[in-house]
Amino acid sequence: MITTIGISAYASLVLLGQVIGVVTLLYFLWKRDTPELRWIARHSVLLSFIVTLTAVSGTLFFSEIAHFGPCKICWFQRTAMYPLLFLFGTALVLRSSEKIITPFALITASLGSFASLYHYALERVVLPGGPCTPGGGDFAFCATPYFLQFGYITIPMMALSGFLLVILLTGLRSLLLKDEDVINGNL
Repeated sequence: MITTIGISAYASLVLLGQVIGVVTLLYFLWKRDTPELRWIARHSVLLSFIVTLTAVSGTLFFSEIAHFGPCKICWFQRTAMYPLLFLFGTALVLRSSEKIITPFALITASLGSFASLYHYALERVVLPGGPCTPGGGDFAFCATPYFLQFGYITIPMMALSGFLLVILLTGLRSLLLKDEDVINGNL
């Protein structure tokens, strides 16, 4: 029961995040610089922290409560998501580090999104010669999704959505906020 509720809740959050992300991206491409986009850029560290906190809590829910064993690629995705939580949490506490984390956040989220996209392709297309084999020791089989919500949301899609939201939020901050705004605290 709790597993079904958790899956539905996390899948709904992912769907909401995807809609907000697409609307924000389209709005940015249409308007470029508005008070609404600047607000998102100013609060991007907090918003990214919330996204990564939700993603990390999701991985822990799925492995520890739902008992969905992570596969090898899931571990690569976790290796990318967990440090992002630490980076954004540190940046929230030490406001001066917000600009410093941008390249690290973009690189880490990009690497994680590549792993998530590859994993999602393995699940949906079942690419031959993938890194996980059925019954491969302590790891789950990468090409078998534990669930499918809304016709396309699986665990790798959840991770991919989180990574792409982090890239979008960090990119907006980088593009819309000038260095002197960050340095002088005119946010």
